[in-house]
Amino acid sequence: MVGRGAPSPTGPAELGFGQARGRDPGAHCSESRAWAWGDEVQMTTELLIENHTADTTAVAAVVPEPAKLVWARLLTTTAQEALLGPGAALGDKGDRWQSADGCYGVVRSYHPLEKVRFSWHETDEAPRTWVELRLEPIGPDHTRVEIVHDHTGVTVDAAQLSARWKGVLEALTP
Repeated sequence: MVGRGAPSPTGPAELGFGQARGRDPGAHCSESRAWAWGDEVQMTTELLIENHTADTTAVAAVVPEPAKLVWARLLTTTAQEALLGPGAALGDKGDRWQSADGCYGVVRSYHPLEKVRFSWHETDEAPRTWVELRLEPIGPDHTRVEIVHDHTGVTVDAAQLSARWKGVLEALTP
């Protein structure tokens, strides 16, 4: 364990980790833990839904910064390229984006400090999927970041997608 002292009352249950949030209740879930210990936070990320046949891959983490700073980091070139791919950048609602690796889509929802949702096509032949990145303030100095990728299909490599979205979480962490 990281940190010192006794755990704060904010544990995984209060943070909403391990919940499939309206998804298939039969899907296997594992609990991510982000316990506050004194002034330090232990951060781990795990798939919230491990069964890729549920058409969803989700990762979440608690970042030890306020939502305003996490959102500002999301707007950097490094974080946007981690999210969308090399050379791509978020725009406003309705704006198209395309990365150098061939992924492309359209921004469908853009709410500063709260969430961004976009369509995501891996290739021209791939089905349209949806990605949503949400920020949830946890007290004044921590933010829960969740990335949910829906309608991925049963042929997708869930481990590869999970690794991609965990890379975005890392880009948003100081």
